[in-house]
Amino acid sequence: MAVQLPPLESLRSAVHQDLGIREVFLLPDIGARKTVAVLSTPLDGAATHGWVVCHSFGAEQVFLQPLEVAAARSLAARGFAVLRFHGQGYGDSEGDTAEISLDAHVRDAVDATAALASTVPLEAIGLIGGSLGGAVAAVAADRVGASSLVMWEPVVSGSRFIQRFIRAGLVTELASRGVRPADDDPFPGSGPDAVLDVQGFPLRRAVYEQFLAFDLLHELKAFRGRSLVVQLSATPRRRPDLQRLVAALASLGGASTLEVVVDPQAGLFAQPRYRSHAGRKEDTQRGMSDRIISATLAWCGGSELGAHGGEERRRA
Repeated sequence: MAVQLPPLESLRSAVHQDLGIREVFLLPDIGARKTVAVLSTPLDGAATHGWVVCHSFGAEQVFLQPLEVAAARSLAARGFAVLRFHGQGYGDSEGDTAEISLDAHVRDAVDATAALASTVPLEAIGLIGGSLGGAVAAVAADRVGASSLVMWEPVVSGSRFIQRFIRAGLVTELASRGVRPADDDPFPGSGPDAVLDVQGFPLRRAVYEQFLAFDLLHELKAFRGRSLVVQLSATPRRRPDLQRLVAALASLGGASTLEVVVDPQAGLFAQPRYRSHAGRKEDTQRGMSDRIISATLAWCGGSELGAHGGEERRRA
């Protein structure tokens, strides 16, 4: 007896009745090649405001994915259209990992914004991201004139980020071989094409040097939309670099807010979140993710972002 398979088209979309949203798989051209994206939209009415979720760098792309999925679905349930995607070199994109760079991240975010605009008729589009994804979202928002911006624990100094990224990847090696001098070059070769393997991720020297030169405050030149910066911390004390970021955004003419989310797991943001416990996989950052999403939704609810039915949904 032949097995009755569902139509191929039906596999490209899913309806989550409990959330009141629909998700559709797309194959947009981003970074001049095909990649995979997921569009989340509300079932009830048409969204007028959209979000593009910008993922982080290297292994952080995987570690932050559960938060990004939950945030996209929560925003869609509030009436927004949300696009999340694989940048070239990641996941199911056509690009190779050797092509990944800071510049490529920004390029892909800009292209993803255009892809969302061409897919859904919207009055305004914002960008959102965590860690390096937050910095990428900010630069892309600056370039495309986005209406809004949300950054979770964003990277401000590219140099600090990439040094931390390398240290995290080399921790096992350093433990076995001894700590390297602070000025020791971690790359096996001297040319721009030299590659350092960081937990299976091929970091090219040219990309490393892009990060060394990156300062988010210097990249912001024209963004005048509304912005939210979420700081994750074990204490309510505000970080000076994020205070400077908020001041820089405000100086451009927009309204910027710094929200501190206090959580004991804050130091593990953008790090592995699952552990095995009693034979089950436990999400150690579920509570922190919930607090991040709650802060984001509360800010969206208090901002004039144009999601359809916003007031009615908040009263319900």
